[in-house]
Amino acid sequence: MSDSLLKDVLQNLSFLRSQVYFKSSLVALSHALEDLVLAGEDVPLVIANFQRERFYRQEIRRYRQIAQRTDQVYILAAPEQESGFVVDADPYEAIPLHPNDALTQEWHLVIVGQQYSACLVCREQSASTKATDQMRRFEGIWTFDQQASLHAARWLLGRITAYRPELTEKVEQAWQQYGLMLELPRQALIPVHQGTDTSIFGQRLVTYLQAGQYRLLKAYGDLETLNHRLEAIEQTQRNLIAIVGHELRTPLSTIQVCLETIATEPDMPTDFFNVMLDTALTDTERMRKLIQNCLILSRLETGKEPLCLDSIQIQEIIALVLNNLKVSWTRTPLPTIHLDLPSDLPIICADGEGLFKVLTELLENACKFTEPEGEITVQAQIYAIESETCDRVPENNTAVSPMLEVIVADSGRGIEASQLDAIFNWFSQEEDYLRRTVGGVGLGLAICRQLIQGMGGQIWADSVGKNQGSRFHFTVPIELSIDSAP
Repeated sequence: MSDSLLKDVLQNLSFLRSQVYFKSSLVALSHALEDLVLAGEDVPLVIANFQRERFYRQEIRRYRQIAQRTDQVYILAAPEQESGFVVDADPYEAIPLHPNDALTQEWHLVIVGQQYSACLVCREQSASTKATDQMRRFEGIWTFDQQASLHAARWLLGRITAYRPELTEKVEQAWQQYGLMLELPRQALIPVHQGTDTSIFGQRLVTYLQAGQYRLLKAYGDLETLNHRLEAIEQTQRNLIAIVGHELRTPLSTIQVCLETIATEPDMPTDFFNVMLDTALTDTERMRKLIQNCLILSRLETGKEPLCLDSIQIQEIIALVLNNLKVSWTRTPLPTIHLDLPSDLPIICADGEGLFKVLTELLENACKFTEPEGEITVQAQIYAIESETCDRVPENNTAVSPMLEVIVADSGRGIEASQLDAIFNWFSQEEDYLRRTVGGVGLGLAICRQLIQGMGGQIWADSVGKNQGSRFHFTVPIELSIDSAP
């Protein structure tokens, strides 16, 4: 007798032709054949070989159900280490295969009943270490042919008694009950007319195949999403190398020139000395802020920068930011800044330092991108999703608690519609970094997003287009008083 059922079947039944199947297809076929047993009234012989016990464990529930329909159920598999496979008190017979048995490389499902017969006999091809479980390939046959099913059943029952001689009496009953005696003529093996319910089989097979396709589609969708994320990460890495390299190299070169000049010209005029020193200190501060922002953003995204939420009056934070801006702004004259703040604004629950940084970033950006003769307006109002001032509310804004909306609007250069989301990413600005007409590396708005989201709010931008100004909105929760709390 051959060690391989597939080889034996193909040698003795020359009319059968083997094909190659993926595991996902064999799972669908097996489930559809098993459903014939579960849905029918027949009491068939069922023999299943799962290669290894871990594969059988995935289907244990189904075979317990099958064992309630018939007492002639045999499960073959190579047991896992320290397994209870042999002593399981299940309502079917478990046959532990030797790890070196050729059957551990094969997949079998043989059903022999009074009304129909079916068999699936396959052998796994050389496994690729890179193949996923569902992409494993098997060569073999599946058929409703009665002769093939009987031949496979005889062969497997012989192996079953070789492994477990104590089952000899039960196996002999199966030979008698299902007409497996070799001396019987071919036409008398199954006395009752064969009638497979093809409608049940077809419906179940299509259902399982479609379920497999849906899983594949979901996997492909997840893979596509992951690819997009990887592309975004790679783009961020490229931006990091290009922008940070540029932003570090430029001030370092300036600092080097200034310090070398001071060192080699001890008798230089005091005014010139002060200019060199101020330039070096300014560029040193520029590099410090860049590195600090990188660290802050990294800690915010990994949750290592805790926020301290407290009761805050937004008017006080705005006043502090404006005073600081007027003192620290040394570039062109500041644009005109208007405040449109109702006197009865509610107290908010926010992180004071984080809110100060967000407003500072938004107002500095507005000043950088607005001409001195332009205007900037700071507004605050109770947030309402239907508010006309909220032209572009984020899709993921699901806030249900009362929120305060702050708007920083300017009459500056505006933002292209395609960039309204991207400007909140790492190292992102509306201008390409090599063609920027203003300073910055594109970390400020990314930090703002992390801070506002950490406080439970949202941040977004809208703009009519180039040279038509822009508006930055963010929301923060309103503190609920004890009386108004639900």
